[in-house]
Amino acid sequence: MLREIRGGRIPRNVAGVQPGEEVEMVVVKREMEEWTPAQSRGTGAGSSFVGQGNRLGSAIPGEPVVPPPPATGQAPAKPQSQSPAQPTQPIDPSLPTTTLQLRLADGTRLVSQFNLSSTLHDLYSFVGNARPTENREFVLQTIFPTRVLEKSTSKTIEQEGLKGGTVVMRWKA
Repeated sequence: MLREIRGGRIPRNVAGVQPGEEVEMVVVKREMEEWTPAQSRGTGAGSSFVGQGNRLGSAIPGEPVVPPPPATGQAPAKPQSQSPAQPTQPIDPSLPTTTLQLRLADGTRLVSQFNLSSTLHDLYSFVGNARPTENREFVLQTIFPTRVLEKSTSKTIEQEGLKGGTVVMRWKA
């Protein structure tokens, strides 16, 4: 982008500008100034998100979103998603392990440890046992780039590059 500006051209990603249209752009050269981070006030830009997220839309396109039941005045129960679930197969401490974050179709989050040699079939079994799926078929996929993890393969967590990563559960349409 700076190369284009220094060459006297406007970068293509500047919105609302047509090719050949004149634009006035002011660039302040601050290469000699020392960078200092912005002060964080706990809100706004530069601060970490604190709180609870809410899923937008349904897990399956076209399926209606079911709103949560109305509050009855009782204190909210601590979400189950914060407690780590145990994998269906025991972890061998002599083998390398990793922690995976699993985001389920109902919006809950599970964090658990697996051996790097655990297979995708083991991962599917873990998710199916951690949250009963009521015979609904689901797939597991990576978040970016989005890629479906095939249940039928004998590939391991390490072979799929999931070490320390996040896996998302989606309902099959």
